[in-house]
Amino acid sequence: MSKLCFVYSWKDENSKAWSGTPHGLEQALSKKIGLRKINVAVDKKFFLKKVVTKVFYPTFEYEYAKNIINNDNDSCAPYFVFGEYLSNVIANTYCYQDLSIDYMLREFNNKDSYYNHISLLKKSLYRFNFKVKRKKALEFYRNCGGVFTMSEWLKNDLIKNTGLPECKVFHVGGGCSVDVSLIDDSMKEGNKFLFVGKNWDRKNGDLVVQAFKKVRNHYPELKPELYVAGPEVPPLSVVGIDGVHFLGSLSYKELARYYNMCDYFVMPSNFEAYGLVFLEALIFGLPCIGKNCFAMPEFIQNGENGYLIDKNDPDELMAAMEKLLSGGKALVQNLKKDHMNLLAKYSWDSVADRIIDVLEKQGFALEKDAFK
Repeated sequence: MSKLCFVYSWKDENSKAWSGTPHGLEQALSKKIGLRKINVAVDKKFFLKKVVTKVFYPTFEYEYAKNIINNDNDSCAPYFVFGEYLSNVIANTYCYQDLSIDYMLREFNNKDSYYNHISLLKKSLYRFNFKVKRKKALEFYRNCGGVFTMSEWLKNDLIKNTGLPECKVFHVGGGCSVDVSLIDDSMKEGNKFLFVGKNWDRKNGDLVVQAFKKVRNHYPELKPELYVAGPEVPPLSVVGIDGVHFLGSLSYKELARYYNMCDYFVMPSNFEAYGLVFLEALIFGLPCIGKNCFAMPEFIQNGENGYLIDKNDPDELMAAMEKLLSGGKALVQNLKKDHMNLLAKYSWDSVADRIIDVLEKQGFALEKDAFK
């Protein structure tokens, strides 16, 4: 019987890195099987200069983690990692991903890319690091035990663009740690939209404001409102706009208040690796508007629990928002019926079960006796 070697890189037990994903998985897996935890965290205090950090830290972090895994070197146990480490136990290593370096590098050639909104220096540094990482990632894919993906979209992208065989890619989903005790729909009035996104450009915030202004002009009697959470500083496009309320960066409990107060969630993101925020909104009972790309169609079913738009067109987004204002109650009822299913499907416990099932089918006898 083997313990799963769980390789992680956070400093504290309540880490919120990557929206709490590694910590959520570790907690769920540890309830079901034996884990041997391997911490590969690096103290960034060694990297004082920002430019030095951007250029050298990713490479140092990678080599540091790889050396720790090499020193551990249990050839009989499976290793669960969050990075493509070319270690001595690569054949037994499984990487969990929401996005690939290969895709991120391809994004540089996209005229609508998120990277077009960042400085030339940052863009150059990212491109340099991605090229180095992509070469290692492709070698990892050729030799690893397998790759676990959050989304079906990423699974298909890896198979199509990296040469990773289908038999080595496993869509296991992602989890969402919603505190259901905070859900309360008694404050809803049917006219409030919520946007949540720290990165305004990548999340398509300007498009949301453009469409909202049109909606407000079309439905003055309903007095539609838009609540914007995430950015620390108000984007210029929200300043002085009637009906727009800027909330800034909120804690989880503060954000829960607005999930409860608002009726619909709108975030047609230009670039969204997975989109845990959509799951939060759906579980809180908000029909969602997203974009017909990445993993968003995996959460949002057109006309059932929200709407998908195809282009960055304010009129198309306006039409979707107006559909919610006029007929959103039916979608809210659909979400109420689907509430328990959403909680079960997108829990970290369910993701852990899928991961364990794959590993056992791959031939690993995982230690479970202590957990019965």
